[in-house]
Amino acid sequence: MQFSSKDFTSERFMESPDELFAKMRNAGPVVSARLPVLGNVWMATSSRAVTAMLKDDSRFTTRKRNGAVSGLQWWMPASIRLLADNMLTTDEPDHRRLRGAVDQAFSRRPVMDLENRIRNLAEDLLDSALRAGPQFDLVSLYASQIPLSVICELIGLRRETRHSFFKKAMALNNVQGLFSLVFGFAGVGAMRRILIDELTAVRAGSGDPGLLSDLVHAQEEGADISDHEIIAMMFLLLVAGHMTTTHMIGASALVLLQNAEALKWLREGNDRFGMAVEELLRFVSPVQFSKPRTVQTGGEFFGVELQAGDQIMAGLASANMDPEKFDEPRKLDLERHPNPHLEFGTGIHFCLGHQLARLETKVALEVLLERMPNLTLGEQGYRWNRRLGLRGLERLSVSND
Repeated sequence: MQFSSKDFTSERFMESPDELFAKMRNAGPVVSARLPVLGNVWMATSSRAVTAMLKDDSRFTTRKRNGAVSGLQWWMPASIRLLADNMLTTDEPDHRRLRGAVDQAFSRRPVMDLENRIRNLAEDLLDSALRAGPQFDLVSLYASQIPLSVICELIGLRRETRHSFFKKAMALNNVQGLFSLVFGFAGVGAMRRILIDELTAVRAGSGDPGLLSDLVHAQEEGADISDHEIIAMMFLLLVAGHMTTTHMIGASALVLLQNAEALKWLREGNDRFGMAVEELLRFVSPVQFSKPRTVQTGGEFFGVELQAGDQIMAGLASANMDPEKFDEPRKLDLERHPNPHLEFGTGIHFCLGHQLARLETKVALEVLLERMPNLTLGEQGYRWNRRLGLRGLERLSVSND
């Protein structure tokens, strides 16, 4: 049995992905799939197989033997290849070098210091949204704006360039196959040029303070990081730090609206939001698959015979619904503990921004439920974005009636 991209992008799948994931796990802990651009790939489906794959970074690497990034094709523009040269697609020892350059900015203490800023931002955004009318789109006016503002400030992207950068970034949400991917190349190239201009501005002394200026200063003092690595790093942090958390906040709000008892329990105490976010991460799983890895050593892996050069991906969302790991995985249980979900991955590529994503989601939901005590689904309902590999909403109409 081979699964295809249509299986992972249908409206039925986005509404209830656990049905397909159960079918995949029943087919085996590692199954075959055919995806756009990548072609034939293996996909780990169980929690055990996903964990084993992600932790074995010598057998399953982010680079091919010729040094090319796994999953990239020769016909893709140079801008794509350059921006893909980041820590997420780098093996050791380069991965440790690149991650070390930004690790401190995303560690727990600096991130927790942002809580009041995030809360004030969330309250201001809701004030504006509620003034606009009795119903509004939570995704465009709230869920997307919180991580967008925070990551821009953290990196130091100038205000005059933020709109143009993220207008092109949001267009990437519409990439659902090869045809739309080709049209998306132009936008990625433009985003790269914007970041080059930001780097130039920092060197000229007209840039904003933030992680970008910190990296430039470190480079000037002898740090081992090139200009194109800095640009690729900023691209990764801006796009990943914005898009995935947007999906997480929006889909979490919808899940709570669809589970009245869970929503009632959550409203009964602010100390419950931290635990609730962990379950929402597992249940929503906005990042459904890992980036592809290349098999370096052939042989048996959870019942299938891999060949050197094969591509394999980790089904993070499938692992998060594995009944061998979680009791009643299809049930939303905000009190679930422990909750060993794999939404942030594991191994050397464990998500750099996990602390920030958790905090932004927690504060966004706290403020939403505090300020909208009668939160209900609006008349225009919701619509899922049917992009392969990411589960999120294009629209979520809400009301406080």
